[in-house]
Amino acid sequence: MADDFERIRRTTDSAGFRALLGMAAVAGFFIYAGKLFSSPEGRRGYWDQVRQAAAERRERDAWHERKNRRIRAKLDYFDGRGGELYRQRALIRIGPEPGFPDARYERRPAGFRHAAFHVQSLAAGASLDVDWDVADRDGRLRLELTDGGAGRFGFHAGQSDLHQYDKADHDFEMAGLASRLLATPGSPFSTITFVRPEASAIRDQIWQDHVAEHPELAEEDWPW
Repeated sequence: MADDFERIRRTTDSAGFRALLGMAAVAGFFIYAGKLFSSPEGRRGYWDQVRQAAAERRERDAWHERKNRRIRAKLDYFDGRGGELYRQRALIRIGPEPGFPDARYERRPAGFRHAAFHVQSLAAGASLDVDWDVADRDGRLRLELTDGGAGRFGFHAGQSDLHQYDKADHDFEMAGLASRLLATPGSPFSTITFVRPEASAIRDQIWQDHVAEHPELAEEDWPW
């Protein structure tokens, strides 16, 4: 039995066998084409199929082009007026706040591509540590109170703003104290921005309101 399978395998793997299959396929095509084009009805049916396939391809291309235009329009809208509405409704900015007179800023050693600093104030009863990647601008803030309390969150650093990006609870008291420590001379940041938990829904609603004024931007169902 094993010898039989081996002979079959060697036969089907041979160049001659593959050439024979190729010739059979070519012959089959010509037989099919001959039958198809042997009558006026067959020729008309073939060209009808060609025209239908071309029309469907054009419609698919047009659908994709309309979709791409909607995507570009959405990006442009949120680069302008839509972005302004989103920032007004979805973001909460804290600061700039007045600093503590006794606060002291100290730059700290940091790892590769990182920068870090420490701020401490006896009047505030708190210290602040900020560390971020100077390339991708992502980092962490940690606030420690002398009574043992602490708070932290991840952020993306803007020019002078720390933009919260993780799902930490919005501790506005902590953020207000942290922003006052950020106001210490030497600190490159002065404000903290929180993102509302429902920010995605707010963004979707802003876009839907815009689409209501511009129906041509409404989504289309895939027609196939």
